[in-house]
Amino acid sequence: MQKKRQPSSIWIAITLLSAVQSASALGWSRADQAAVLGHPLSFAASLRLDPGDEIAPECVRAEVVAGDRTLPAGLVRVSAERSADALAMHVATEISIDEPVVSVTLQIGCPMRLSRRFVLFADPPSAPSALQAAAVPRSPAVDAAPPRPAARTARK
Repeated sequence: MQKKRQPSSIWIAITLLSAVQSASALGWSRADQAAVLGHPLSFAASLRLDPGDEIAPECVRAEVVAGDRTLPAGLVRVSAERSADALAMHVATEISIDEPVVSVTLQIGCPMRLSRRFVLFADPPSAPSALQAAAVPRSPAVDAAPPRPAARTARK
């Protein structure tokens, strides 16, 4: 009677390596944010894709939460543009951000979804620069020195 041989570890390793070569590698690139208090949100992120990966731009959704309030979907605009090796996404809101912490959740894919949540800290609004201040026309009365009070003479 012959014994059944167990597969050797070399064959197992070869099988595993061949499976790894066919794996897909989706990955997130750096996300750029422009969250400023009192201004609409402008957020951009991109997803690295392997050749042959297909993600339609209409399969990208975003949810924006400012503080503890989820913004209605009608006030959030999402655009996606496919290039050879990435899917660039831009999220913008139609209303101003009034909370210092904003979270953006991107959902990619139809019907299965890959999602990623980004937490943004909104910057305070900046003071107008000297260039902006110089561009604002002023009336001559604003630049003129305040009038001096008339000298009083003492009466005896």
